[in-house]
Amino acid sequence: MKPNFINISVCLLVLLIVGAACSNFTKGKAAGEKAVENFHAQLNAEKFDEIYEQSAKEFKDSDSRENILKFLQAVRRKLGTVTKSSSQGWNVNTSPTGTVITMSYSTEFEQDKATESFTFFMNGEDVKLAGYHVNAKKLITD
Repeated sequence: MKPNFINISVCLLVLLIVGAACSNFTKGKAAGEKAVENFHAQLNAEKFDEIYEQSAKEFKDSDSRENILKFLQAVRRKLGTVTKSSSQGWNVNTSPTGTVITMSYSTEFEQDKATESFTFFMNGEDVKLAGYHVNAKKLITD
């Protein structure tokens, strides 16, 4: 039986699409990890305005600028600087409109341990913070 040219072409196309998707996942994960490192560096340095200015529109629209800055200041004031963080999971979802990266971290701050969740929007090489959630006892009790 002779190979069918159409079947071979379809198989090659599928392999190319799968290869591109794997590349996007790997690239997205690396971009998310770098973005978390950058966020922690800015938080430690109390560069709250930079975090806000570099974030996605969706993050800025989640509350007033004043409230977002107060929240970031409270995280830094109550928890201290980030001393260690380790990834607990990640997800990359790519579509024609861009890539959504979600990252979960177990993070040690000077004053407490926390669980952090990040959502980033990636378009090309541009990665922007779209969501940030942090859970720590000191944020509630102090």
